[in-house]
Formats: sequence, structure tokens, C-alpha cells
Amino acid sequence: MGSPSVLTCTGLDLLDDLSKRVTGDCTPHKQAPVASKSATGEAIPQPLPDRRPLPPGAFDDTDALLAAEGGTHYWYITNVINLFLWAPCQGAAGFATPLVMPEGWSLLHMESTPPQGPYKIAIPMYAVLKSGDGKQLAVVIRGTRTAVEWQVDMTYVQTKDASYPGLVSKGFSFGAALLWPALESILLKEVVQGGVTDVTISGHSLGAALATLLAYRAQVLLDDKLAAAGKPLVAVGALLFAPPNVGSDAFVADFNKRVNARRIAFQWDIIPQVPCAPEYGRCKLWGQSKGKLDASFCSGYPYHEPEYPSKGMGSKVVVGNKPHDNSKPFELIIGGK
Repeated sequence: MGSPSVLTCTGLDLLDDLSKRVTGDCTPHKQAPVASKSATGEAIPQPLPDRRPLPPGAFDDTDALLAAEGGTHYWYITNVINLFLWAPCQGAAGFATPLVMPEGWSLLHMESTPPQGPYKIAIPMYAVLKSGDGKQLAVVIRGTRTAVEWQVDMTYVQTKDASYPGLVSKGFSFGAALLWPALESILLKEVVQGGVTDVTISGHSLGAALATLLAYRAQVLLDDKLAAAGKPLVAVGALLFAPPNVGSDAFVADFNKRVNARRIAFQWDIIPQVPCAPEYGRCKLWGQSKGKLDASFCSGYPYHEPEYPSKGMGSKVVVGNKPHDNSKPFELIIGGK
């Protein structure tokens, strides 16, 4: 395989032009109500059982884990998608429609991206929710919405960042660094100085990549500050839906020791496979049919559709040789045969 192609000046100009816009419509009316009880009648969300150190691959008891935690997974992905639908309404008439709040929870903080492009677009990137009893914090991070964020997604070269062991994606570490100061202040106030005893960080796609890095930094911070304060340690939970790969073997090994995460991916979803070079065995060449590459599978996120993946009008997938080891935290593989 050859080296990744380099965007021409024309291509970069096009991306710069697109960065003036927010991708997707303002559709706050599509937000879903967030149930406070699971299908079995259990109150949700529940703190994730601490399963550290995490296994290097998938859980052996995926079905049992989903049966036990599925309601909590649903609660988080619903809030993440609601934020995704609501966020682009910044500056539009529809923005008067509020973000749907789960019953018994309040909005503690909303963090926006820095203004992007000539039109200075800044839209909410993550929301911090606090439970009515004051014990739980939920951080929900949306997926990609602007062309600038697509550039962050595609800046996959690995780099050294003092906040993490090993190497991490340059684009994702840049994004996480912008979002960290506000979250750090909240964790110090609400957990170290306050009464919060459970923290879970969740995201989808780009949001899952950022959640991976922010959850790691949150765990390092809380381990240090809570120990110094003589308070019980808190296991930071991370629910990562369709997360791209963010770091090297060294990062993943330490992440799996520290963070109580669940990496949730559909087997044929392309996003959790990237950045990835095809010679690595752990990177599935998605859409394989009868031993040959078949890129006709749709790449989407219908977590509510058990028939996923569906075969149809999928975008053509071009696999390039990327200077990246494809190490990743363990995952739950859903669907696919």
C-alpha cells in the first residue's frame, strides 16, 4: 500500500470554505425522551461495575454484560444523540428549543467548541449532567458536526503528548486539550471538594475518541487529588460508542488498567477501525464477502436496529497505509458474522 494521499490546495480551500458551516440540519424536535427506568424496571443509569483491569480484547461474557448494563448504555447514547441533534441550532430560530433533560437530572455545564471558520461558529460539544441526589456526574460528548471537526478526525498521525503514555492521535489530543480545562475544574469542585461519587464520560464517534482521552485524564486527576485529600477513590466510567482508535499500545495498556470503560462497536462499522493499516490482523477489512473486499455495506449508527449492518448504498471505502499502530481498548462487538 502507498502512503496516504496529500490534499491539494484546492481540496484545502474547499475544506476551509466548508468550515464556515455546521453539517446537518437543526433538528431539536427529533430529540428522544430519556427513560429513567430500563425495560426490566431498574432505575437508570447505574454506575458501571468496576471491571478493571480490562481485557485486551472483547469481553467473554458480552451477552451477560449487555443484559446487566444495557439500560445504562441506552441512557447514555440517547443523551449523546440528543446533544448531537440539538447542538447545530446555535444561532438558528430553533435554538429556542431546549436540550431534553433526563428525568431527575439537571444541566451543570455546557462546553462549546472554539469559534470555527470565518463565520465564527461555536456550537456545544459536551454537556455535564448532575443527578438529583448529587452523587452522579454524566458527561455526554457529541459526534462530528463541522468541517473543522472533520479535519480533527483526519489528523490521525500519532504524536507524543505529556498527558498520556505512548503516542496518541494528534487531532484527537488537540480536541481533548481544548475541552479539558472546563472539565478539570468541574471534577475538582464536584468530586474532590464535593459529594459526587460516580463519574461516567460517554461519546459517539468523534465524541467517543474525545471521551477516551478525557476519561483517562479524569482518572489520573482523581486518583491523585482524592488520595491527597484522603477520600475514597472513584473509578471513572467510559461508555464509548463507535470510537476511532486513539493511541498506541503503550497508551492502550495503561488506559485498560486505569479506566473502567466499555468500547461498543458494530463489527462492520468503519469508524472503530480507523486509523488503521490493513496489514494489522486486528483491523477487520470491513464488508468482506466471499473472501473479497466489498465496500457496499452502509456505515451508520442505527444502534436501535438489530438488523445492522444492512447492505445498500454505502460509500466507497479507500484503505490507505497509515503510520499508526491500531491498538485500541477492548470492545464489545455487536452484530456481524
